[in-house]
Amino acid sequence: MADINQLFTDLSTEIAGLEARFISKWMPADPSVPPSDFEHDVKAFCVLAHAAFEEFAEEISLTVMKSAKDSWLSQKFSKAAVAMLLAYQSKLDIVDDEGEKQDKIFDQIRKRFDECVAAHSTALSKNHGFSLKYLRSILTPVAIDIPEDDIQMMGSLKELAEARGSYAHSLAKQALYGQWKRAGRPMVPESARDAVKDCLSLCKELASRVPAAV
Repeated sequence: MADINQLFTDLSTEIAGLEARFISKWMPADPSVPPSDFEHDVKAFCVLAHAAFEEFAEEISLTVMKSAKDSWLSQKFSKAAVAMLLAYQSKLDIVDDEGEKQDKIFDQIRKRFDECVAAHSTALSKNHGFSLKYLRSILTPVAIDIPEDDIQMMGSLKELAEARGSYAHSLAKQALYGQWKRAGRPMVPESARDAVKDCLSLCKELASRVPAAV
């Protein structure tokens, strides 16, 4: 899909720009450089890259949601349409009273789908993260599976989410990060670069799964 390809191209460009601005000057790594020298660059890189990934995932979800609605109105099968109807617990109204008119199935599903679109749009507006939990919440309803069996991607996803959480909600001196109130290890530029690189690969994989959903 052209829109998705462009979204990923824009994301890749943004990440490359952030790396050039905040990380490249610290490469190759110099063990003699203390964390106090690079901490602000690492924190900025992680927080801004995380925001870019979060927006990308939301845009994927929004794009698939719109495509799913268009597919249904065109009476074409869409895995995303089915997933959305299930995710938001839609059901048909079967009227028992023979004297009362029952709406046509197509019209019922169209109405239910409009309700699903409204509910999913609300869920997207309340999304505030790029972690496995948030990816499940915004991508599962549009029939996109997260590659949870990829240990490296999932490890970097968790690492970046923890770093962003520490950096966005505390001073995180020396770029320390970890579980809230228990941050105890510094994120060095090399680790930040690698984690973001893996998360970019994750985004590419998610993008590749869009055509099968719509």
